[in-house]
Amino acid sequence: MRANQFCARRSSSPGSAASAAGGFTLLELLVALTLAAVISLCISTVGTQAQRIYHTTTTKVEVYQKFRYALNDMETALRGWEPTTSLEYFIDKPQSTQGGFKNGHWDDGEELGIHGPNLDGGQAGEYDEGAKIFERQYTLRSGPNVTRHDAFSIYFRGPVTVDGVVKLANIEYMLADPREIEDDRISAIPEEVEDNASFILLKTVRYLDINGENYDRSSTDVAQKFIEICPNVTDLRIEYFYDNIFDQKPGAFVAPSTERALVDSEKPPTEIDTDVWMKEFLYGGFRDFSKGVAYAGRRDVQNGVDDRPFFQAQGGANVNRFSQLGVGQSLSIWSEGSSKFPPGDKTISRNDNGRLFFQEQIDSSNWEGNQTGLRFRAAYVPSAIRISIRVLNDEGREPRTLTVTVHPYRATL
Repeated sequence: MRANQFCARRSSSPGSAASAAGGFTLLELLVALTLAAVISLCISTVGTQAQRIYHTTTTKVEVYQKFRYALNDMETALRGWEPTTSLEYFIDKPQSTQGGFKNGHWDDGEELGIHGPNLDGGQAGEYDEGAKIFERQYTLRSGPNVTRHDAFSIYFRGPVTVDGVVKLANIEYMLADPREIEDDRISAIPEEVEDNASFILLKTVRYLDINGENYDRSSTDVAQKFIEICPNVTDLRIEYFYDNIFDQKPGAFVAPSTERALVDSEKPPTEIDTDVWMKEFLYGGFRDFSKGVAYAGRRDVQNGVDDRPFFQAQGGANVNRFSQLGVGQSLSIWSEGSSKFPPGDKTISRNDNGRLFFQEQIDSSNWEGNQTGLRFRAAYVPSAIRISIRVLNDEGREPRTLTVTVHPYRATL
């Protein structure tokens, strides 16, 4: 009887009643809430990190897509770089020094009267004979911070596709502010700016606009197109490989301002303006009054071999060795006075330390001594071009720089 009463009292205790009802103690509830908060925080942190990683990855992909498009376009164009001594368009006229025939080259006064937009390429206000690289910089002043940035440009001739047709055109790559581009003219970037996030890599194409409707016109039209290659570009640097194979210095990638210090330059770059250097890939030229001498062939009495006539820059190898000219390239020679040397384009068969021998047979039997005072011009293409561009993302942040080396097809090897 007592045992039954004891069991009845135990089963009716308050703690047992709460357990039977399925409730939680305060301690258990606090532990559960703490665990839920920790799990929520972990999920939030993982989600935030995932979102940040996604944004960073998307930004990188976006920037490298810009890199790929810009550098691929420049690589394709530069590989087709054509050497020329008459870069811009002209009207060829008969020359008295050529026996009354057209010489196929630009001469002073033959500049093309442009019918259409004002086309200023390369060195504004001058006729550009050969391809050129311009070295420019600008200063970015952002509050107390001041930094220098490269704004190089390059002007050359090469094939481009225009409306599905391949044309030989003049191509120019440069940095530009899209807010300063008008219908027919590009304003150069100022020497000092406060914001460069909106700058673009701009490609300008100029070509003879000849088609089935205007091919028989007496006048010639030149068309110009502006193409935005890449937005948010803050720096463009273009270097070229220069090596004088006849000296003891190794070759190097140089900018126009550094060529003098690093290599033995035959035709050093010139400073055309304050902080603006220019390199022209041309020997001689109409505006360069360098002259040369054509030496008559001589018979070697020891072996009975006739030495063919050859051409050399006036002053000999100490002045110009034509180190960038190789077999198969051409040198245009003419005289402004009396000379019995046949003028015209000559194809190089051998470069013997600056003495140029030609594939064409040149008769020197009626020469009255060596032919002096001959002027010349010859274009060349560097063996390699190194391009570096610095690009921002669409938000104007996270700058990245990429460099690529291009080997033009027409380069001298």
